[in-house]
Amino acid sequence: MTNRRPYDDEPLSAPLLAKLRRQTPPRQGVATHWIVGSERLRSFGRLIRRSDEIMLGEPAFYDAFLHNVRFDAPAAAEVEEGLSLASLELKSVDRFGLRLLPRLPLPLRRLGLKPLAAHSQMLVESAGGLCLFVAASSREEIDLAVGQAVQSAWLALTDENLSAQPMMSLVILGNVLDHGSAETVASFGKAKLEDLRAELLGLAPEIGSGRPAFLLRVGFGPPPTGRVGRLPLRSVTFESPLGPPPRSRV
Repeated sequence: MTNRRPYDDEPLSAPLLAKLRRQTPPRQGVATHWIVGSERLRSFGRLIRRSDEIMLGEPAFYDAFLHNVRFDAPAAAEVEEGLSLASLELKSVDRFGLRLLPRLPLPLRRLGLKPLAAHSQMLVESAGGLCLFVAASSREEIDLAVGQAVQSAWLALTDENLSAQPMMSLVILGNVLDHGSAETVASFGKAKLEDLRAELLGLAPEIGSGRPAFLLRVGFGPPPTGRVGRLPLRSVTFESPLGPPPRSRV
């Protein structure tokens, strides 16, 4: 499950880190990196704050985010689709501001987003570490392996009673820079996106020539106060671009 509450600042111990690294080896062109240390986390927190401000300052992205928030349901309702207000784990004043923002003109809306971006920075700084998934290439089919690596790491974290939350604005804006239309890139500001990427590469030399594909904050924290349901599973036929699974031997 995703836990959006602040964590308790407890660093991941050396034995725990060693165990997590053993459980998340490189697989199919995807490497899992565990980033720890208070100074690195503070630097990542500042960078994620900037990237959140840039991403949510773009009306199309902000509207897409708001579309998933269930303002029509009671705050603590376990909704089947979207995000309940309680699951966002925001203060009451921030919930009120979230409802108000869509009615404001764009310049005021961008000012109103700053507390949300500052909240993201605080969440990163409260974590015990970050888990960064790096793909060896930009081939679309490798994203399946990214998903498998994320699932494997998240299950390992759950086994250790650790909480996790995706922190994806840096990854999303990197995809915008690489694959967005010229108009979309220009709307964000190409120079801003390039600066974010350069700073990320400076903070995470583990990336090297790879592609940052997913980012989790992890740590010990209290359980979520709001839960959301899950969509029902549907049976689909899917042929993996990575090839068929190995046959079992009898």
